Amino acid sequence: MRILAFHSNSKYNGHSLESAIKVNVETEQDVCPICGSKTTQKIIDYSDWSNGHLLVVRKVPVRECKTNGHRFFQANVARALERVFDMARQEKPSPSRL
Repeated sequence: MRILAFHSNSKYNGHSLESAIKVNVETEQDVCPICGSKTTQKIIDYSDWSNGHLLVVRKVPVRECKTNGHRFFQANVARALERVFDMARQEKPSPSRL
């Protein structure tokens, strides 16, 4: 098993993820659409499996429900994560930092 780690400001396959993962806090909802509780802005390390390898993307912004921990990605952040995982499926990426 390999663990692949990417930072949101590192370059992978010639693309910088930092510009795709910027969050405009003023446009975010402050209420959880699932339970109605307040949400806060957080930076997390997102991980998931891809082709038998654990892929980790560091410094990913999310909105998190204060009551139940529900997490929500802004659309451009979700698309950037999808691109990272798509590239990982097509190629054999090497870690940018461990």
